[in-house]
Amino acid sequence: QFIKPSATEMQHLLTHFDALNEPKPKKYEQSITQTLFSYIVLSISKLAQNTHVPKVAAKNSIPPLILKVINHLNENYSSKQTLQDIADKFFISKTALSYSFKKYMDCTLIDFLLSLRISKAKEFLLGTRKSIEEISELCGFSSSNYFGLIFKQKESLSPANYRKHQAMKS
Repeated sequence: QFIKPSATEMQHLLTHFDALNEPKPKKYEQSITQTLFSYIVLSISKLAQNTHVPKVAAKNSIPPLILKVINHLNENYSSKQTLQDIADKFFISKTALSYSFKKYMDCTLIDFLLSLRISKAKEFLLGTRKSIEEISELCGFSSSNYFGLIFKQKESLSPANYRKHQAMKS
């Protein structure tokens, strides 16, 4: 499930960042570094905003493929994509991708993507005056109704009430 990252989990992420100093094939060095850095920044951002990010399985080192998938999701959260589309992009079966992602990230790939989309939606809700429909489209949801349903499940408030509630806090 989704939880706020603890200090231990942040330390785990930073340990992975330390691992970037280890030799690796030049072909993947920049991609691995960018992906891991993106995930660390996203995690720190969520911790600072007191929002939820997927808990990282603390005992396992995250393989480069999963880091690449995370980077892909961060860069393409707004595009309509299925598990099969993502598996095809990385030349892996969707079963193997699902299993590996769940093993290392402690959540499903789709849950991770939805969490990422909701996080981006919250940024739009608080930082812009865009309509709920526009935000749902910008964040890759198939409809504003589906967006509202998922948002309410994750945040216990509708997008409009979240915006109103957060504005009252400021």
